[in-house]
Amino acid sequence: MKKFLKDGFFISRADRLAVANDLIESLEDWAYSGPKHLVTYKPVNQILKKDLKLLKAKKEGENKNLPADLSVCIEELCSLPEFKKKNLSQSGLLKPKRKQSRDEKILANGIDVEDHEYTAAINYWKDPEELLIDLLENKIARCKERFVLHWTKILIADSNVSEIPTNDDDLIEMVILRPDYKNRVQRDEEIGI
Repeated sequence: MKKFLKDGFFISRADRLAVANDLIESLEDWAYSGPKHLVTYKPVNQILKKDLKLLKAKKEGENKNLPADLSVCIEELCSLPEFKKKNLSQSGLLKPKRKQSRDEKILANGIDVEDHEYTAAINYWKDPEELLIDLLENKIARCKERFVLHWTKILIADSNVSEIPTNDDDLIEMVILRPDYKNRVQRDEEIGI
C-alpha cells in the first residue's frame, strides 16, 4: 500500500464552508471518490488498454501466459524496457482565492492506493500528487464560485443589506451568520432527501 498526499491537505475555514454548501459529502470523502479515482483508476485502465500488447508479446516470446492478476500485470508492464511513461498533465484547473489562512487539515493520513495503482499513476501522469492537489483546489474554487454568485444575488435583493464584502472569504463568513443560511445537508434534510 502506498500513499498520495501523505502530509494531508490544508484548507481554510471559508473553503470548508463553501464546500459544505455544495457537497452532500465532506471534501475528504469526495477526494476518495473523485480525484483518487481519476488519478489511479484511469491510468490502470489506459495502460492496460494501450500497452497490454507489450506484455502479451513478451509472454508469447517466453512461451508463457499473462498473469491473471491486475496488480502483477501493471507492475510487469510498467517495468518493460519498451514501456513509455506517459507524463500527462491536467491544466486549466482553477485555484481558489483566499484571504484566510489554510489551517484546517483534511486527509490527515493521506490517500491510500494499492501498489499497482501507484505504479500506474506515476507512469501515466507527469505528477500525480500535484494533480490531486489541483483537483482539490479546483473543487474548492468551483464551490466558492457558486456560493459567492448565489449569495451575492440574494444579498443584492435583500433591502436589509447595505454592503456586500468584495472578498469571497469575508462574504462566506457573512452569509453563514444569516438565520436563513443552510448548507447542502441541511437543505436536503429540509426537503426530505
